[in-house]
Amino acid sequence: MLTDPTAEPIALTLKSETKDADFSSFLVDDSRIVLNIIDTPGLFETNTEEQQIRDNDTIISTIQRCVNRELTKFHLICFCVSVIAGINKEDVASLKLFKEYLGEQVSSNSCLIITRCELKDEEERAKIRKELEEDTHFKPIAGFFSQGVHFSGSLDYDAYKSSPLTLEDQFDTIMQDRAQLIQLLLTDIKPFNVSNSLISDLFQWQLLLARKQEEIDLLQTDKNSYINDIELMKNKKQEQELVIKKLKLEARKQNGNGCTIS
Repeated sequence: MLTDPTAEPIALTLKSETKDADFSSFLVDDSRIVLNIIDTPGLFETNTEEQQIRDNDTIISTIQRCVNRELTKFHLICFCVSVIAGINKEDVASLKLFKEYLGEQVSSNSCLIITRCELKDEEERAKIRKELEEDTHFKPIAGFFSQGVHFSGSLDYDAYKSSPLTLEDQFDTIMQDRAQLIQLLLTDIKPFNVSNSLISDLFQWQLLLARKQEEIDLLQTDKNSYINDIELMKNKKQEQELVIKKLKLEARKQNGNGCTIS
């Protein structure tokens, strides 16, 4: 929607289109500002097939990848939720986990974007805001989004296929939302430093644990090699003892036949 509001829409699905974190840069011509945007898999995501549900660990690992790339200062963190799907208690739990890892201060850089609103007028949007304020699940996190609640949309797939004449009004709404979101992105906000958060400490601990595990694995390899050497020596000893027994047996047979071995 930000880069090409005229893009041909695709059919809706229940799962996030983003499979892995996508790192992109865009130049805003009139202000000569470069926007570095990280599109992550959906935090608020549901699916009927358990194997396709992306758990919160994926989101956390995405943040760790940002730290690896030295992308440690976030200007704006946008949480997107579809107006169709809404917000449930699992979404709230995910957000609380996110806040737990990054700290309370991440609230200053966070906003909520309600998507699929290309057909919603101002009256309907005001109703959505009110419903959010009164929603049992949303109330505990309502104050988290210091950068506000915003709306966005894209050309409706069904209208594009069956009623293209209705797209003009949608496009006007999309362009207005797009302008407001771009203005939000260009707002002078003190960036949030991920390096100062709990997740950075956890990541360092994970690195330390990984190194210790490598040392343990190396010691285990040495131990296994030592055990194999001992087993090999035992086998050789057993083979030697077997040869000696055979020689003694042959000697006895020869002695029994009147032969001697000097």
